[in-house]
Amino acid sequence: MSEKLTFNITGEQTIHCAGCVQRIDTALHRLPGVEKVFANTQTQQVNVTHDPTQATPEDVRERLERMGYDVTQERSTWPPPPAPTGTHEPTNRTRSRISTTPRNCNSRSAG
Repeated sequence: MSEKLTFNITGEQTIHCAGCVQRIDTALHRLPGVEKVFANTQTQQVNVTHDPTQATPEDVRERLERMGYDVTQERSTWPPPPAPTGTHEPTNRTRSRISTTPRNCNSRSAG
């Protein structure tokens, strides 16, 4: 049975571009038992679905730290629960562009 983990990136090095997301995805998928990885530039979270008989939360955390990220682990709350149903007023949201060009990206080998 799969287990879901959520890690918060807390240090100065952040997930700020598509290259960072791809490096995290590639590095974590190299761990045995990692099934899904979702790194989010806006929330600074990395969500991982894994087989706990093959990879431990500590394995995932250590891999992220070897990449230069400071991390804390949350309790398993991913995917988030569905939004409550009922009537509500729509919110006005603005669209923003997210750059995929790395800026000062300190890419490190995930080895």
